[in-house]
This record gives sequence, C-alpha cells and structure tokens, in this order.
Amino acid sequence: MPESDGTPPAPTGRPVFLRGPRGRAWRSQAVRRLTRKLQVMCPHLTEIDTPVLRIFAEHEVLRSKIFATLTQEGFINEMTGQARGLLETYRKLSQSQINAANALRLTPYSRSALRRHGDTIDLAAALAGESEPEEAEEVPTNADANE
Repeated sequence: MPESDGTPPAPTGRPVFLRGPRGRAWRSQAVRRLTRKLQVMCPHLTEIDTPVLRIFAEHEVLRSKIFATLTQEGFINEMTGQARGLLETYRKLSQSQINAANALRLTPYSRSALRRHGDTIDLAAALAGESEPEEAEEVPTNADANE
C-alpha cells in the first residue's frame, strides 16, 4: 500500500533489500554461503580458486538484488521512457560473472575443455549429491579386437 506521499513502502520480507549495516552483513553472509556451497559441489576447485570464486558469488548476490529491483520497479523508467540504467549494470555483471565462471570451469564449454585434456569431472553428479563420480566404462578398440 503506498504511503501518503505516493511513494511505495520499502520492500520487506527478503533480506536482499535490507539497507545499511544489516543488509551488508546479510549479503556478505550470502557470499560466504554460496562460496562454500560451490567449493563442495565442484571438487575441481582448489584453494587457489577462492578469490575468483568469491567474485563469482559476489556477482551472483548483486545480480539477484538488481534483478529483484528491476522486477519490482520495472525495466523502463516511466518518466523518461528509457530503459533503466540498472539494465546495463545487470548486463555488465552478467558478462563478468560468465568470465569468472569460465575461469573456474563452471560452464559446459570450459568443462568440455577439461575433458579434452583428460581431467574429467562430473558436475551433474556433484550437484545431485553423489559422493564419487562413476568410472567410465572402457570401450574396446580395433586393436583389442585383433588380439
């Protein structure tokens, strides 16, 4: 319900909208949680990957907040009729996050590069909660058939 001056009330319910120290603390905690979750889900990540992983998680938290704001306020500024500046910020964050994901080998393309080089991981199995990926079945070659 709008306040008496016509402005909508501050969003409530989701901590992403918190402003001030409480909001910053919540977002920092969300980054730490996401970082830990990705470290568990992606066994190929090492301690050296942590700074890039943290950047990836920060981008995810910021993108979520921007998306929620855009969804609530709309993508077009009604006063100017132009797209909101947050759309460009969202696009830039998305591109930067994709770059971080590639560096961390989290995208299908970057994981396929691992497979081509012999370091295979089964991210789907890790996401599904399997503890150990299954070994691939050995396929006989023509040389084996001739023996």
